[in-house]
Amino acid sequence: AMKLFQEVGDKSGENAMVQLVINAELQDEKAGPAKALETAKEAAQRFHDEGDQENEAMALQNVAKTHLAKKEHHRAARVAKDAQNILSRIGDTSGEIAMLKTAVEAHLARPDREGKEDALQVVVDALSSFRD
Repeated sequence: AMKLFQEVGDKSGENAMVQLVINAELQDEKAGPAKALETAKEAAQRFHDEGDQENEAMALQNVAKTHLAKKEHHRAARVAKDAQNILSRIGDTSGEIAMLKTAVEAHLARPDREGKEDALQVVVDALSSFRD
């Protein structure tokens, strides 16, 4: 189905299929997070190459969530921030907030105290940014 959406140029349909495939791969003991991460990164790169910034950011959110599933909290937060920056540039405030939420979740998932502090810093920075 994902290939069909690619062939007809339906980016939102393709992105929805990518999300379904990634979720399935995360549940599959054989494929697991490594395959899901590969799928997510391929989608992000494809959207980037096509200049589709909105879907690139959504695909990057999938990359971030896959890093979270792999307990790679710092990577997840960094990728979510990259996606948030893209959405900020294109003026997608609601998408930007979703990415900030993902970054906060990544920091809060960290077992160390610094994770909570980093999550708070993301929120403080976001408030400051949205006030400007």
